[in-house]
Amino acid sequence: MPAPSKPKRLGLDISLAAAGFKEQAQNAICSMCHDFIEEAVETDCNARHVFCRSCVEKCLDSCQPCPSCRGRLSKLSDAHPALVYAYENVKWKCLNYETGCDFTGTKRELETHLDLHCPEEETECPFLGCSEKIRRIAMDDHTRDCRFGPILCPYCSTLWPFIEMKEHLATCDKLPVQCRLNCGQRIPRGDLAAHMERDCPEAMIECFVPDCKEKILRKDVERHEEEFMKKHVQLLAKQMAALKTCGQNDPPKVPNQIAIPPGLYTIKTVHGTCLRAHPGLEGAKVDMQTANHANDWEVFQMIDLGNGRVALRSFHGTYMRAHPGGEGAKMDLQTGCGPWEEFTLVRADGNRFGIRSAHGTYLRAHKGGVGATLDLQVNKNEWNAMPWEQFEFVEEKFEGIEKDKHEMKRKENYTRLIIKQEAALKKEKEQKEALLKVPDYNVPVFLSPGVYTIKTVHGTCLRAHPGGEGAKVDMQTSVRASDWEEWQVVDLGNGRVALRSFHGTYMRAHPGGEGAEIDLQTGCNLWEEFTIVQAVDGRFGIRSAHGTYLRAHKGGVGATLDLQVNKNDWNAMPWEQFEFVEKKDTQEVPHSTGVPPGIFVIKTVHGTCLRAHPGGEGAKVDVQTAVRASDWEKWQVIDLGNGRVALRSFHGTYMRAHPGGEGAKMDLQTGCGPWEEFTLVRADGNRFGIRSAHGTYLRAHKGGVGATLDLQVNKNEWNAMPWEQFEFVEV
Repeated sequence: MPAPSKPKRLGLDISLAAAGFKEQAQNAICSMCHDFIEEAVETDCNARHVFCRSCVEKCLDSCQPCPSCRGRLSKLSDAHPALVYAYENVKWKCLNYETGCDFTGTKRELETHLDLHCPEEETECPFLGCSEKIRRIAMDDHTRDCRFGPILCPYCSTLWPFIEMKEHLATCDKLPVQCRLNCGQRIPRGDLAAHMERDCPEAMIECFVPDCKEKILRKDVERHEEEFMKKHVQLLAKQMAALKTCGQNDPPKVPNQIAIPPGLYTIKTVHGTCLRAHPGLEGAKVDMQTANHANDWEVFQMIDLGNGRVALRSFHGTYMRAHPGGEGAKMDLQTGCGPWEEFTLVRADGNRFGIRSAHGTYLRAHKGGVGATLDLQVNKNEWNAMPWEQFEFVEEKFEGIEKDKHEMKRKENYTRLIIKQEAALKKEKEQKEALLKVPDYNVPVFLSPGVYTIKTVHGTCLRAHPGGEGAKVDMQTSVRASDWEEWQVVDLGNGRVALRSFHGTYMRAHPGGEGAEIDLQTGCNLWEEFTIVQAVDGRFGIRSAHGTYLRAHKGGVGATLDLQVNKNDWNAMPWEQFEFVEKKDTQEVPHSTGVPPGIFVIKTVHGTCLRAHPGGEGAKVDVQTAVRASDWEKWQVIDLGNGRVALRSFHGTYMRAHPGGEGAKMDLQTGCGPWEEFTLVRADGNRFGIRSAHGTYLRAHKGGVGATLDLQVNKNEWNAMPWEQFEFVEV
């Protein structure tokens, strides 16, 4: 068992003793450190003075006499349990009594009071960067107004300290900003460049008619075409004449631009595949399908846009789109038709064509079968060397009824696309509105204070390891749950709770997003405060003060526990859901019974008795034949209160039960902690079961001298379990 954390030094003195406890308090103060006696030990001087172990050990190590009477000091022993009991039950005033706190209690109760409840205790602000110390009674007001406290960005839904929010908003990609060209629209900052390039009516563009070169606003395109119609006709006529002359005298180095009549086509590649459009909205995928499997997804409508430009419309109602860039630029689909969706067909070899985008790049089909890639390439006018950029347009013939059916089906698909787009916009609007109000499931659920096992959806439960600040918290399988898996739900008011482990430490959530750390802390501040919220099917979410939720990873013993940012969808987030199973005091095992304090030989049903070997921590405990019982077989039963006892050997060590199920280890320890506490329960006749703090029972194996003593899981059938029954014979 790991060493327990050191007790807190509170600086107690006679002036802090509660009314009626002045005299007792005088005895509970160490004359060396002038503070409460921790780990009380007696000297071997004539007066048997009592000191803190850490204080008087220094004298013993340096061979000094007793600090009080200057008598001989050669060894130390644990103080008598009655003395320790008296010290621990002295009542003290709160350290903050001068500022108005009227609490009184034992030192242990005072530690809990200062950790959790004292309204006048000064605690550190939990937010990183804030160094203020605030009285607990004013902590809520401080954390609500602290400039280092986390707040949710209403645009990108990320957490930022209040002091940094202004700086974040200056760069947030989701923040709507005024278009720089003053078109009157407010666009998310991250989409502003695309808006100005493709959609903004105030953007300056060049006329699409070759050689016109007029710079116009996008909103004035129609007016420009009407006003310059005569000039455009002249320019086009001049270009046609130049092409005709060029065709007679000087053939061009690049293929002639030609037109393919509007219609429905399958677009085949040189690899035996054909272009395929996937269903969806903006950004839907376009790739390859084998030509012998072609269906409606591989049919494209050729739409004549004039000026030698065409659009390729898919069966789903979306348009093929070419992204700007050089070799490897992206190809996908778009719901509308703009410059990026315009192409020019140029003659390559035979009946094949190159498909040139508005950016001057050419479509390229990669080698492969179903799902092969389609992207863009920079054409170098060497068609023989570039077969991957050549395509064959095979017209799909639909006659009579078949043509009507295909057109009707295409229109139905386009209508379905529009409905889907409207539904997506509606959902986006609802999500933005949801950011402005707290969802109903975030309302705190009030669990009654008590001791619980906290189970996960993986069949495991939360486990706290012993230790001080930073001690580990992870998973244990539910069937092996012991004290380490018990959590006390402490009500802090305002719907907040603390989760206190069996070791007296508190669960702590570190700030951060997904994957932030969970561990244990010795005191309770804001990082140790949680809100229990309703999830689904009787399970709960555990929300930290940072707005993140506990998440249990899949696995067995030792599986990880960390934090996750909740997306408001409990059905999709089972790892963030927990079941609180309350531990009931009533048990079906035989009722606890008291054995009076004294010295006993503890006999088994095999005719042997329990034996303690000399030594320190980890010394052996086994059995000896009853007829040979000596001092090693004598045990002092010490009453610890609340029906619990400790079994102290002749050597001054205590019997210790290790956690675990059947076969868990038994040995000896130099001090008395939770693992050294037992409850005696009545079995048959004058025999008793010895139940450990882990819920397991001592078991004596059959055999003579040196036979094994270990632990067993009791199933409440005493007649079938004689190996777990013992007789206490007083010496």
